[in-house]
Amino acid sequence: KAEADRDRFARLASAWEDDRRLLAKSAEEERKKAEEERKKAEADRDRLSRLENAVDDDRKKNEGHRRNLSRAMENAFAASLPRVMRRAHKVVLKPEDIRLRARVRKGGWSREFDFLAPNGKLVLAGEVKARLTYDDVVKFSEKLMGDFRAAFPEYGGLPVYGVVAGAVIDEEAAKHARRRGFYILRLEGAEVHPATARGYRATAY
Repeated sequence: KAEADRDRFARLASAWEDDRRLLAKSAEEERKKAEEERKKAEADRDRLSRLENAVDDDRKKNEGHRRNLSRAMENAFAASLPRVMRRAHKVVLKPEDIRLRARVRKGGWSREFDFLAPNGKLVLAGEVKARLTYDDVVKFSEKLMGDFRAAFPEYGGLPVYGVVAGAVIDEEAAKHARRRGFYILRLEGAEVHPATARGYRATAY
């Protein structure tokens, strides 16, 4: 009986050893798998980080391009403003009196117009967009009718006329601009042309 017990114990010990080896092998495989997954996750994070950096660089470049395009368009419209307004609407302006990106900050608010053009009798306040939309015209009219006098008191009681300009002008934007009494300018090729007819009566604000 004792010999049988020893045999049984030996078999149990052998089975336990086999189980221990299997568990150790399984644990090692799990460890290796976890290490591989960790390395893969780290590589994915590195790839994602590089992608985010590339996207951020592209965004900054695009913002720079948009700013440069916006300023180039503002300069083009401002340079053509005296000629176009004189021929189309008999408004005489001096190029040296045109203020680009006129901005004022007071307290917790600020106001900015792409250009202001006074001639002693009136002031033209302008908004320039690559594509002029209905919302652009609405925001511009709110800005113009808001606190223009408080932002630019140097123009005293001179009547202020709005000018909206764009390389592409949405139909609804043009309709709303006319309802508001704004002058409309359009960039066609390299030339600036009026999009309001001769004799058009703009609204003074």
